[in-house]
Amino acid sequence: MFRQSPVIGVLDPDDVDLLFQAANVRSFARRGALGYPGEQSRYLFLVMSGQAELTTGSAEGGEVTIATFGAGSWVNWLAVLDPIETEREFQVIAGSTLITFPSALVRTIMNRNQAAYGPLYLELGKRFRAIMKWMEHTALSRDTQRLANLLVMLVKVGGDGHAPHIARLSQQQLARLSGCTRQTLNIRLGQLAKIGLIKTGYGRVTVPDLQALARFAAAT
Repeated sequence: MFRQSPVIGVLDPDDVDLLFQAANVRSFARRGALGYPGEQSRYLFLVMSGQAELTTGSAEGGEVTIATFGAGSWVNWLAVLDPIETEREFQVIAGSTLITFPSALVRTIMNRNQAAYGPLYLELGKRFRAIMKWMEHTALSRDTQRLANLLVMLVKVGGDGHAPHIARLSQQQLARLSGCTRQTLNIRLGQLAKIGLIKTGYGRVTVPDLQALARFAAAT
């Protein structure tokens, strides 16, 4: 997983060795936090197994999962690019294993290997465009299309770019993010499943053909 990253692939071999030496493996027997709002982000994470989640909360105690990151995903590149206090919270589910890399070291190494910024900006650009597309269609689309567009955005932001494409959220998390009840969500998920655009499972929605789902979401 480590060497499959386009960013790592362009680094000098000696710098790759430095990253290996500074890496630390963390396993989580129960759900835990990788960082809290108001803290400075100090680490870049590679999910080896399980799942990391980007969450946000309200003053009333409500919590919404914004994005999920499964095995093979790199989490918290912003700690490398912009080491400021985080405004969101990263959580990791029970049974997960992550590798941590000091963000300051990653930043130093990337500054020595300027070519590494190209594939990183490309990946971040894809995520940004997915979020913008979701915002656009949320304002203009019908309810089931809004859900389809949300699933497309979640897959593009949190996925590894390879099939099968999976949005790893529970129905409760997805309902909160959709702004509807679980009953309404189930109806809309059923409509998408009936026409073969998704497959539902425990804690996940699988998208067999991401382009087909995106075309449905964008249809007028």
